[in-house]
Amino acid sequence: MRNLADLDPRISLCILTDEPHDADFRAVENIAKVIATPESFRPFKAMYKARALEWFRRSAELADNDWILHLDEETVIDEHTLEACIHFAERQDAYEYGQGIIMYNSHGFWGNTLTTIGDISRVRDDFARYFWNHNYIHVPTTGLHGSFLLTSGRVENAVTWDTASTAEDMWFGLEAWKMNMKGGWIPSIAREQSPYTVRDFWKQRSRWFTGMSRVQGLTSRITVVMWCLEAIGSPIM
Repeated sequence: MRNLADLDPRISLCILTDEPHDADFRAVENIAKVIATPESFRPFKAMYKARALEWFRRSAELADNDWILHLDEETVIDEHTLEACIHFAERQDAYEYGQGIIMYNSHGFWGNTLTTIGDISRVRDDFARYFWNHNYIHVPTTGLHGSFLLTSGRVENAVTWDTASTAEDMWFGLEAWKMNMKGGWIPSIAREQSPYTVRDFWKQRSRWFTGMSRVQGLTSRITVVMWCLEAIGSPIM
């Protein structure tokens, strides 16, 4: 993180959290801007992660040519990933967001083997439908994943994050599609860890299914069915 300015002085690192948890990040304030979502902030619909993202969007006053790389707290990226994102933002003007591949089995595999195996379907999705959607047809037919998601200020301000769905990434992609904003493929990878326990794995999936079911339209219904089939078929395949 200390070498971000050496890579490109235009890059800034932000940590988005809720009040009063911003106090937990004082040790990194010299290398990152800690943004705390006020407890008093109440958007029209957004809750949880979407609420925090909506606060960031509003408080940052994003310009159309600003770019935001969304990462989860456990996401690991390297210089190649950042350079691929910079290249994407600078050298094309057809797309308002980009997606790349996330790998889940490169760290801590033997510590949580069962849940990592359960995430095989997510990696397969990245190499298959997400790659197809953003490298060939450039529309998110089955939504997006909210980590390793590069968005322009233009699409953020047009779509916003003010949704009642807890699958805010899927909702965001489908809303961008409705506005004829297209996405592209970022040729790099990020690394994440699967949930540590089966209970956490189940809670994560439950949140996704519940959130997807609250997204209006046929696409979300088809995606829910596909995820259910994958949950059954992944251990076999």
